[in-house]
Amino acid sequence: HTKLDKNKCILMPSSICMAAIEPFIEKGIKISHYSIDKNMNWDIKEIESKISDDISAVYIVHYFGIRSDTRELANICQKKNKILIEDFALSGFNIKLSETIFSDIAIFSLWKFHPIADGAMLYLNKPKPLSINLLDDHAFNIWKLRLKILIKKYFVRYSVLSNVLNKLKKKTNDLDSKSNSFESLNLKIRSISKHSKKIFLNEDLDRIHSIRMNNFKSYISFFKENRINCLYEKIDSHSFPYCFPIIFEKVNDLKQMLQHDGIETEISVNPPFDDIRYVVFDNCNKKEVLELSQNVLSLPLHQDLSIKEIQYIQNCVVKNIEIIRNDYN
Repeated sequence: HTKLDKNKCILMPSSICMAAIEPFIEKGIKISHYSIDKNMNWDIKEIESKISDDISAVYIVHYFGIRSDTRELANICQKKNKILIEDFALSGFNIKLSETIFSDIAIFSLWKFHPIADGAMLYLNKPKPLSINLLDDHAFNIWKLRLKILIKKYFVRYSVLSNVLNKLKKKTNDLDSKSNSFESLNLKIRSISKHSKKIFLNEDLDRIHSIRMNNFKSYISFFKENRINCLYEKIDSHSFPYCFPIIFEKVNDLKQMLQHDGIETEISVNPPFDDIRYVVFDNCNKKEVLELSQNVLSLPLHQDLSIKEIQYIQNCVVKNIEIIRNDYN
């Protein structure tokens, strides 16, 4: 869709995962970096200064699902005729939040937030025609045919059959309505199996957003009281968090001890990608991101965790940090 020039670069943050880099490398596009500070924020003045004729696109990541305001950056990219790409892979999707997307392209990773094994969502501000079938009417017709066969074979009463068909049709219509709401926003569900698509379209996105926000705020309040450093000390209503990052100097030890308590965590800040075959020399500051990559641990906060489970995680973190600090002292 973008037809990015292979002779030009894409401007990406200094902390970026290989999954985001690989599509550009495969197309032979070079990468140039801009700085990310100790709070995982970017400096718009630095980005603007680096948008030269050699840059074809700017790539923004909303780390941990914490949203950055991209309106000003979108205006700059538009004036300079550059493509703005927003990476929401670590941010959940909600139709209400889509009003705050100002980029040309945005991507979402659905399986990180829902009980499905696959699935992505693509937003195109100026989309080309795409042939995407969100609902398979053929599948409904097949089930209808099978139920009619049951009538002849097992003498199922027509009233029973009619009731089943009406419920199935209503569910299909509900999903169709939800799918249309995505389509009206130029949001396309991509790379997803029928089973995963059905589960996602049945999800209560408002409920999931609310629970994750409350869990995030609970972590902030608890760790402040217990004097444990958090990467973020507040969260705005436009964010849709993936996990909760804390800062600790012995992050590998803490990760192992929490795993022993039955808690899976993630060292999730990527160190700077500096492969000289693909990265154009730049002078951005990578020291702070490098330090974060060695000291940030992400805790789970997904919507299926109960209040008691969140409290268990919090108490285990405090307990293990005290043990580690006492051992090293």
